[in-house]
Amino acid sequence: MEEPTSPVVKSLADVEFVFFDLDDCLYQNDYRTERILTEQIGNVMKSRLNMEKHLAKALYLEHGTTIRGLLNTKKVKPGKELMDIVQEFHDVDLSDVKPAKGLRDMIQKVKKRRFIFTASIREHAEKCLERLGIADLFENIIDAHACKYYSKHSDQAFRTAMNIAGVKHAHQCVLMDDSMRNISTAYHLGWHTVCVGKKDRDGNLKDPQYYDFFVDSVLELPSIAPELFKGVPLAKHTGLRGGTLDIKVYSRIVFVLGGPGSGKGTLCSLIEENLNAHHISVPELVDAAKAEEAHPYFRELQELHASGQPIPAQTLVDLILHEISLTDGRNFFLDDFPQNEEQLRVWFEEVRVQENCQMEGALVLDCPDEVLEQRLLARGEVHDSKENIANRIDSYHKVSNAIVAAMEVHGEGRIWNVDSNRDPNSSFADVQDVLVVHLPELSESRNL
Repeated sequence: MEEPTSPVVKSLADVEFVFFDLDDCLYQNDYRTERILTEQIGNVMKSRLNMEKHLAKALYLEHGTTIRGLLNTKKVKPGKELMDIVQEFHDVDLSDVKPAKGLRDMIQKVKKRRFIFTASIREHAEKCLERLGIADLFENIIDAHACKYYSKHSDQAFRTAMNIAGVKHAHQCVLMDDSMRNISTAYHLGWHTVCVGKKDRDGNLKDPQYYDFFVDSVLELPSIAPELFKGVPLAKHTGLRGGTLDIKVYSRIVFVLGGPGSGKGTLCSLIEENLNAHHISVPELVDAAKAEEAHPYFRELQELHASGQPIPAQTLVDLILHEISLTDGRNFFLDDFPQNEEQLRVWFEEVRVQENCQMEGALVLDCPDEVLEQRLLARGEVHDSKENIANRIDSYHKVSNAIVAAMEVHGEGRIWNVDSNRDPNSSFADVQDVLVVHLPELSESRNL
């Protein structure tokens, strides 16, 4: 195969963020470390999970990463078991990880913000960077856990990297990576790209289809991209978004489901006022984020609103978990969420990989349809005609029934039904009696 020729290269003058892959990019050892890691993953799956070694690759191919596959198929539980297995996957000999001459000097001269963007975990990256003598040269490590164990060559992983770094526009980024799949994703998202290493793990010449530069070694960076070495170093980003959420306190989550007019907001206010709990109204959370320019989700929500697009389930879930991570609380009641099965699916995928986050169940407020209609008509809101109200109630039943069924089938928490066809204080009394048994910390209240 003839060596590919570089396409017309875009100027890197607009680049502000330089993302370095780690394994087989910042160091190269003919993929020996990668092979050791692959063998270790198979061995751990056999010894810890009693699964055949070849299933590691099967899970990778189906789910994007082996860990995401183990989570999705419920072969491992989130939390300590997951963390232990991930750590064991990466417990390998790193004696072959050695710096090339001039590596530290070259990276140190890059006058842009520098990040590690790796498919491995932070602990593995830190060990390798220490061996390479460059651990102090990067602003942050964006690892598999930060990307919630989704494949690095997924669009989602790259969005996570941009969010963590505080990137506004894709063209401000350049990726150095040995993986052609990662390079292709970055290129199609509008990043600049440098494919590092001209031969693959089998010794064959790579044939990347989408790239800006194609080099043997990352040490060629000064000659191909001199723009990155000019000017003064950019200041670090002070806003935070994305990454591994720092949920310090073990947090328990309860959904509050109810038809329009069922009294969800009133009941949640009573719960927050009288119990050791926090109420998160998801629509209000979204509105607040859209209104606050300094909010880490402001730009994305504003762009979605301006274009008339719905908020993606992943963004909404990330926003909720971000709010939980900022709140010093242990019990959270989510109002008006989820609104569909896709939101529920994404929610459970994310909660499974959060060490200090547990889904407890759902409060379902039961109220006859005719009562809901009477309450809504009494409000006198312009859009609440009888026909619109009937459609809203019907839509609620379809969504809530599907959500409750999915939770029951997958064993994701308990379902508590509450009669809301009476005064709010009576409904709250029932909620208090039921939940304090299952969530004792709720009784640590100023009013009990």
